[in-house]
Amino acid sequence: MKNIVTTILFLFSLNAISQNDVEESYYQSERAENDVNQLLSYPISNLSENESVSNLKKKLKSEINTVSDCDVFYKYSKILKLNETEIEILKNRIEEIAQGFCSLKKYTYFQYTGGYSPIFGVKDETINNKIVSTAMLGGGCVIEESDKKSREILALFNSKMENCVLNK
Repeated sequence: MKNIVTTILFLFSLNAISQNDVEESYYQSERAENDVNQLLSYPISNLSENESVSNLKKKLKSEINTVSDCDVFYKYSKILKLNETEIEILKNRIEEIAQGFCSLKKYTYFQYTGGYSPIFGVKDETINNKIVSTAMLGGGCVIEESDKKSREILALFNSKMENCVLNK
C-alpha cells in the first residue's frame, strides 16, 4: 500500500513539474514574439516626404514608417503591383528607418536563423561600446522567393545600421 501511495504521489509531482515547464516554455515563446514584434513595428517619425512617397502611402494605406511595413510591402511587391520607382521608395524608406533607429540609439539588426532549429527572439550584445539588439526571426530550411525578398530588404537596414554602429 505504501508503494502505491508513493508511486501516485511521485506521478503527481512529475505532472506538476511538467506543467510548470510547459507554462515556462509558453511564457518564453510569447515574450520572444513580443520583443521581436516591438522592434519590427517600432514607428519612426519625421521620415522624408514628397509626392511619390505620399502616393505610395495612399496606395498601400500605410505610413510606411516601420521595418515591418517595408518588409511586407517589399516582399509582396509583385502581388501589390509596385513599379520600380515604388520599390526604390521602399528601399530608401528602410534605410531612413535604420537611420531613425540609429538617431534614437536603438541599435538593432534583423537576422533569419533558419536551419533545423531556428531561433526566434532578441539577444543583446555590446559592439563598439553600444548595446545592440539582434532580432532573430527564425525561418525554415526552405527559402522561398518572399523569404529572399525579406532578407534583401532587411540587409539594406542592417547595412545602414552597421555603418551607424561602427562609425558613430
